[in-house]
Amino acid sequence: MRACAVHVFAFLFVVAAESQAQRPREVGVDLFGVSWHYSSDTYFDGVETRRYQGRNLGAGLHVTLGERGRHVWMLKAGGYEDSMYNQSWYAGPVWQYRVIGGLRAGAGVLLFDSDSYVTPVIPLPLVTYRAGGLGLNMTWVPAGNSEASGALAFFGTLVLWREP
Repeated sequence: MRACAVHVFAFLFVVAAESQAQRPREVGVDLFGVSWHYSSDTYFDGVETRRYQGRNLGAGLHVTLGERGRHVWMLKAGGYEDSMYNQSWYAGPVWQYRVIGGLRAGAGVLLFDSDSYVTPVIPLPLVTYRAGGLGLNMTWVPAGNSEASGALAFFGTLVLWREP
């Protein structure tokens, strides 16, 4: 049911962007990634204590909808295996500010479908370093409760098409 909500959210976002006559500036893929749990390397899953998984493989769609000055607006949607061995799906808008050179910083408000996250809507900071059509991204994922560990997650972006 929640996966359906994520797909509907992504679809509505794309329809809204299209209705504003916004043509994508670039299209690419996000390739996941690794994570580092800084508070603890284990969690209790209700039955046993397990070690967080640091390898979080998955892929997503990256669409840059607009750029104005130093501001960049994007849509991201995709899926990956999270650190608690669950499949996670996400979709939502992201805004970033070009700080200097290829360095960008900003945030997204993403809708998640996963058994690992307590709330379906999570605001996430996102720092990116871009060099041409390649990007290295880092985000902070807060702990879902007092017994969980937050994490720093790292993933790449590969731009497949960019408006000339």
